[in-house]
Amino acid sequence: MDIKEARKNVIEQQIRPWGGLNVRANQALSDTPRENFVPEEYQKLVFADIEIPLNELDKMFSPKIEGRILDSLNLQGNEDILEVGTGSGYLTSVLAKLSNSVTSIEIEHDLHVKAKENIDKLKIINTNLINDTFNSSNLTQLSLDLLFPILKMI
Repeated sequence: MDIKEARKNVIEQQIRPWGGLNVRANQALSDTPRENFVPEEYQKLVFADIEIPLNELDKMFSPKIEGRILDSLNLQGNEDILEVGTGSGYLTSVLAKLSNSVTSIEIEHDLHVKAKENIDKLKIINTNLINDTFNSSNLTQLSLDLLFPILKMI
């Protein structure tokens, strides 16, 4: 599979038809190697229109949902974002490319560690990853433009 062609196809065949028309967001999605954030056992499904499991409870959004979220945020590049639920770190990385900074909180230790590894490999420096619960995190000193919660189904 030609990865660059597959990324382009995701934008053209999944994200844009579903309302993801923000050119800047689509470019950030295309420039961020989603395959680096997908567990090994799901690599063949990296660009499929499905939620990819990260563990027993947590999943990556499908590409069309990621595109739609980013489209609706319409980030201009100067925002400081708080993301609740880092997951694999993929959407965190894309948000970082589109904003001034991203602080992301992940309650699951294993996901936090893996997301940090994934983001560090891409040398993305405008993220701050926290392994904690939202309620117990000391976030009072943050000046934020956007709170971006990732809700889990329980």
